[in-house]
Amino acid sequence: MIIEIIGPAGAGKSTLSKALAERFEHVRLETPPSFRRGSDIPFFIRNSFSLLPFLSRIYLHKNGRYPSWEQFISMEMLNGWHQVLNQKAHQEDMIFVLDQGPVYMLTILTLFGPERIRPNNLKKWWDRAFHRWAETLDLVIWLDTSLPELVDRIRAREIWHGVKDKGDVAAYQYLESYRQAYESVIARLITCSDQLKVVRVDTGQSTLEETVKKSSLSFI
Repeated sequence: MIIEIIGPAGAGKSTLSKALAERFEHVRLETPPSFRRGSDIPFFIRNSFSLLPFLSRIYLHKNGRYPSWEQFISMEMLNGWHQVLNQKAHQEDMIFVLDQGPVYMLTILTLFGPERIRPNNLKKWWDRAFHRWAETLDLVIWLDTSLPELVDRIRAREIWHGVKDKGDVAAYQYLESYRQAYESVIARLITCSDQLKVVRVDTGQSTLEETVKKSSLSFI
């Protein structure tokens, strides 16, 4: 199985990912390709070429900024990472858990992508991305809780996050925008495949052990 854990900052995604990997021998955390790893360079070269048909539309579009380097990397991963995962899934009897996987990337591009890479300009690319990932993912575990709880958790962490610099109202609006974008992305994925399962867990109402149990019932 290939599973992605999603949710706004502070929902507990990394905590659950690590807990699942620690408790189940057949669960493995899988990270996306990285251009910092020499062994992954061929992946990015291949997927740069596969994006060539769409580059002309991106760079000939008259309005707005160009995609950032990070956004272009996300497009490359959405373009070809499914092939890597499917190959591993066929070779190894494991459950692969993704944190900041394709649903996250599609959500970030939906929220922050420039006009040049929006669906109205790259409809064919978006259609392909949604269909290939709807067919690749078996399960999405969606973690969330109340906005005040999320903000409190983010502010209590040592790691920096943009929410820390915002007042309560702005922080709530920021996190709610993620929720709405996730809703949109998940809804479209489900229309592409009725086999994709989505499990929602309120981590403010469940302990870590309860969250692990609710999540694992979907794949054990």
